[in-house]
Amino acid sequence: MNSVFISYYPKARKQAELVKWELEKLGVPAWLPPRPVSGEAVFEEKMLDEMKNARLVVFLVGPQATASQWVQREYRAALEQFWLDQNKIFLPVLIGNADSPAFLRHVRSIKVDGRRTDWPKVAKEIDKIVTEGSPAKNTRAAIKEQTDRLNLIEKQAYALRASEVPKIL
Repeated sequence: MNSVFISYYPKARKQAELVKWELEKLGVPAWLPPRPVSGEAVFEEKMLDEMKNARLVVFLVGPQATASQWVQREYRAALEQFWLDQNKIFLPVLIGNADSPAFLRHVRSIKVDGRRTDWPKVAKEIDKIVTEGSPAKNTRAAIKEQTDRLNLIEKQAYALRASEVPKIL
């Protein structure tokens, strides 16, 4: 099982390879999805399996990231994993002036310029997170608790409104 799944957009392939290489130097196994030429269904199944089995999912996010169909597929798969696996850790690595994907805006991210010297620091931070865990799990639990409370309030308000409606015989 790989500890880290690295999602990247096509123009960040070189940076993704550097992150993987730096992680492996630290003894952290990582998986970098190749971009398929054919066999998309087989590739997508492999990608989903690797993401499910990873402890941490790293997203290299640049200004052009969402233009890639594969990145969009990885985001959809990650969003599903985000809610299904409370132990999975997500880490956006924002390159340049990029923003986090909407579903990850509340989790911690790392900002980099994209220079070669950034990636050893990123790998060390990833290693630390894999080893120690992440406060993102607490954030996710708090969001679910808040959502449950809001749903309960909504149900109670509906019941109250229903009891105030005059009964017509």
